[in-house]
This record gives sequence, C-alpha cells and structure tokens, in this order.
Amino acid sequence: MAVQATTTPTTDAISPNSSNVNVDKETVSLIDADLRYQLMVQGLNSKFHILRSSMGG
Repeated sequence: MAVQATTTPTTDAISPNSSNVNVDKETVSLIDADLRYQLMVQGLNSKFHILRSSMGG
C-alpha cells in the first residue's frame, strides 16, 4: 500500500506563522478519522465474537 502526499490550492489566509493550515479543520478531520476507525474496530470485534460463539468458544 503506497502513500502519496497531495497538495490542494487554497485561498485561505496565511497566519502569522507563515502557514495556511486551518487547525480547526484539521482537528475535525482527525476526529472524523478516529471515529471511523473506532467504528470499524467495533464492527470487526462484533463479527469475530459471533464467529467465536459459533465455533463454541
């Protein structure tokens, strides 16, 4: 699995530290990814529990 960086043109204002990173947007994106990951893990755990139960364990 290869990872590739991407850039997107933006019109966001540049902050005093010479960055146009929107910390609020990045935080929301990180929280979204984390919640999706947690949901996936819970779903897999449920499926594995069902599988273990069906095997008598």
